[in-house]
Amino acid sequence: MEIRGPCLLAGVESPTHEIRADADPSARSAKSIVITLANKHTFDRPVEILIHPSEPHMPHVLMEEGDMTPAEYERHLKGKNDFIKGTKKDPSAKKKVRNTSCRKRLNKDIPHHPVIMLNFCPDLRTVQPGLRTAQGEFIFLVERSRSMSADALLVILKSLMPACLFNIIGFGSTFKTLFPVSQAYCESLLIACQSIRRIRADMGSTNLLSPLKWLLRQPLHRGHPRLLFVLTAGAISSTGKVLELLRDHSCSTRCYSFGLGPNACRRLVRGLAAVSRGVSEFLEEGERLQPKVQSLKKAMAPVLSDVSVEWVFPESTEVLVSPVSSSCLFPGDRLVSYSVVCDTSLYLSNPRAVSLSQERGCWGVHSTLGSVHGQGDLDMGAACGSPRSPRALCRALVKGLRNNEPVQWEVTFDIHPLFRERESHEDADTDLWSETFHHLAAKALIQDLEQLAERECEIEHGNAQLAAGRPCPASGGLSSSFSSLWSENKTVSPIHAFFLSYPQVFGARASLCAHHPLQVSLQLACGAFLLNSAFCDAVNIPMEKLKWTSPFTCHRLSLSPSAEQDRAWDAEGGPELQGMLWATAVALAWLEHSSASYFIEWELVAAKASLWLSEQDFPQGSSLATVKAAAQQLFVLLRHWDENLEFNLLCYNPGSV
Repeated sequence: MEIRGPCLLAGVESPTHEIRADADPSARSAKSIVITLANKHTFDRPVEILIHPSEPHMPHVLMEEGDMTPAEYERHLKGKNDFIKGTKKDPSAKKKVRNTSCRKRLNKDIPHHPVIMLNFCPDLRTVQPGLRTAQGEFIFLVERSRSMSADALLVILKSLMPACLFNIIGFGSTFKTLFPVSQAYCESLLIACQSIRRIRADMGSTNLLSPLKWLLRQPLHRGHPRLLFVLTAGAISSTGKVLELLRDHSCSTRCYSFGLGPNACRRLVRGLAAVSRGVSEFLEEGERLQPKVQSLKKAMAPVLSDVSVEWVFPESTEVLVSPVSSSCLFPGDRLVSYSVVCDTSLYLSNPRAVSLSQERGCWGVHSTLGSVHGQGDLDMGAACGSPRSPRALCRALVKGLRNNEPVQWEVTFDIHPLFRERESHEDADTDLWSETFHHLAAKALIQDLEQLAERECEIEHGNAQLAAGRPCPASGGLSSSFSSLWSENKTVSPIHAFFLSYPQVFGARASLCAHHPLQVSLQLACGAFLLNSAFCDAVNIPMEKLKWTSPFTCHRLSLSPSAEQDRAWDAEGGPELQGMLWATAVALAWLEHSSASYFIEWELVAAKASLWLSEQDFPQGSSLATVKAAAQQLFVLLRHWDENLEFNLLCYNPGSV
């Protein structure tokens, strides 16, 4: 087996067979290598070859000739009806007719033109993850034909980061959205927490196709890759169509699917994750969803969003490009882009360089040489002339956003060899491998056309096909914005609750509040906690003891109010900030001491709280280290105050999340 790569090969290996690798003695570089099996192949398992390129994380271009030479395509074009009819009407406008005919036929004549394939796999595994800057559009699709744990959904929702957008869609025989469009996390968290508590199973049979269509029609948000979480407990209709639809949008949408209970459709749950490069999880009857929150960590991994490719060709070319929509890349993902290039230099009277990007072909876009990003150092003669010029250099620019900052990679390539005159292929044996890139490009372009046709159909028919499942618009009021999705329940108080839970969430070891339902967290969207009576009830520590052990003077003086207390408040920046600093540190210590066995469930909560603490300016005389140490000391004192308190210490570093 011969392996030819677009760059130098650093090595090859096989995890399945013993192999011998030999380089061609006449080769000028190690871009080509021949693999031979050391032993006779027994055909009992596949042969796997791992190829290690020397530059694995740089964009690389591969090119494939068309099945016609330029002269052959000229004869082919002249024999077509549209060209014959055009020249009969105006014999003097042959060049214009050729150009028009070539443009109209570009999508039909893909096999006849050269194809350029771009491969790019950015190195995102070495990027330092930053939870504070983690962005994404988190969409929760929750089946409402069966009972669903509100606590579990709240645990997932509360683990999101402040920079995220989110929305919740309940589906059954119809579907309803919590918000008309995805909302900023900090601004809409309270509404969502109150609404989730009112969830109930009232939507009958399960139809996932309609809400998925509605969702994928919504515009993407710049810098926020779309992350879909599907929670389902039974079989759904049109599983094949659902998987096909998500596969068509997999470049921009990643799905994390959860099958709850024995009746969950395994084909659906596994398929949703497989076609979108996500993760699937199954839970047995009675198994808790909270530990599966680790999927959120994967979704918050460093990502390259809003990825697009700008192709730079000579002005005298027509180009079909795929894909035309932006995509997002997670660690290990790769970008593949195609260009079908047609030389139109014979059909242009006055070829010229154009200063702006131009729309080309049927639905592709590319730029001309010298038009953007300081490309004047390239051969402008090639830009103004033909791709058959001796130096027809072109360029592909890969652009995207990483941590909300623009990044760019580029690769140059010469298309002159693709348009040289050569021997005809008509009488030669057909080499199937010579058409590989053409087949892949055609498949990608057909998929683009299908999506374009679908969007045009929806616009033309006014989305009539979704009328039965149209989501109810919000009327702006707090109650009406979620009453259409969730049932009424007035037992939830409108406090800054991050999520509400019960003893079974953290198990019997949460012995601080074993006698009544535990309000586990009052965490704000930013990650902080407020020092108030609700917080004292949650951690089961009297306010007096919290203030007495506080590292801030204003809290201790508040136990005996005086003018000295006012001076302490002024010196330390006011009581509210000190209260948030102290309560957040205590909350972290409380989680470590009382819920160490369930670390996997509150890891993101603790990381968010720790990040908030690390970003604050502490009053003079105190620091992050002293406040955290005081919180740890609090639980040492509590152990002496109450010998029945179970003491547990967990050493972890939220910065490593």
